[in-house]
Amino acid sequence: MDEDSSVIDEILKVLDGRNITILENDREGPGDPDAIIDSSFDDHFGTEDNTLNCYSRIGIIINDIDRPTPSYLILDHLLKKFPGIEQKISRVHIATGTHRGMSKTETGKILGNSSKVLIDKVHVHDALNLDQHVNIG
Repeated sequence: MDEDSSVIDEILKVLDGRNITILENDREGPGDPDAIIDSSFDDHFGTEDNTLNCYSRIGIIINDIDRPTPSYLILDHLLKKFPGIEQKISRVHIATGTHRGMSKTETGKILGNSSKVLIDKVHVHDALNLDQHVNIG
C-alpha cells in the first residue's frame, strides 16, 4: 500500500457514516500556459509601437516563492517578446508582503531562465525593515 492510499483510507475512516457528497471537477484546465501568456502580451501591447517603448526605465513587481504565480514563465516570455527590454528593466521587486525573505536559490527559481540577466536587479521586499519604507501620509 502506497502512502497516498494510506492517507485516503484514514480520511475515509473518519468520514465513514457521515452524509457527504464528493464533487468531481470535470472542467478542463486553463490550457497551454505558453499560449496564454503570448496571447496576453499580444492582447495588451498589440504592436511594436507599444507602451513599453515610452519608458527609459521599467520596474517589474513579482510575487514571492509562497505564491504559485509562474513568474519565471511570464518573465521568459517578456524577454523574448520585447528584445532588449532587459536593458530598460531597472529593478525587479519581489513582493513578499509579510512573508519571510527568500534564499538565492528560491529567487533563482522564481526568475527562471531570466535570472541570467535580471538577478542583479532584484530587490526583495522586507516588511520588517522600516528603513525600506517611505511614509506618504
